[in-house]
Amino acid sequence: MVDGDLGISFIPELAVDGGILQGTSIKTQRMADSAYRDIALAWRKSSSRQKEFKLLAEVITASVADSRDRASN
Repeated sequence: MVDGDLGISFIPELAVDGGILQGTSIKTQRMADSAYRDIALAWRKSSSRQKEFKLLAEVITASVADSRDRASN
């Protein structure tokens, strides 16, 4: 839809550098270094995979903490 001028999207720099936009007419604009995004997990109360989702949340939380520690050093 973005390539058809029907919207906008936020694309990580890693994806852009990897060539995800090759063959499209999409233009990119760099955001301020202070830009950020929130990531959330959600699932149905009735999901039988609640334990797996909680484990995934722990892995993501630990990964973010590790990234912040590396960035501050």
